[in-house]
Amino acid sequence: MIERRVIVGGPDSDLRRTVGAAMRADGYEVIEVGDGVLLLGHVEFAESALGFRPGLVAVVMTDMGITGLEVLGILRRIYRKVPVMFVTGSGSGRMAAEARRLGASGVFITPVDVDVLKGAVRNAMA
Repeated sequence: MIERRVIVGGPDSDLRRTVGAAMRADGYEVIEVGDGVLLLGHVEFAESALGFRPGLVAVVMTDMGITGLEVLGILRRIYRKVPVMFVTGSGSGRMAAEARRLGASGVFITPVDVDVLKGAVRNAMA
């Protein structure tokens, strides 16, 4: 059974809350963390101590010691079956292309259309 848990990470608290609220509205249990290192720690804890992988990891672009792209790359290497949504405030087409190349299940540039995001999450969980 796929878990309905989402871990949202990134330093932009407004963006993190927006993504988290959208996921909660769709019935997901949400954990919000302030940066990519904390996000990776929560995923590792969920895997080793609790015995589950989050049903989805939403990566919000981070600039606090580790970038969102680095977090995405680490997640893709360690947790290949966990869908990763990449949300960034950067309008760079190169950033979006790199996130896709690294294996993001979906790439969203702010402002995020929460209905589109929720649809992508549902599809990734199916």
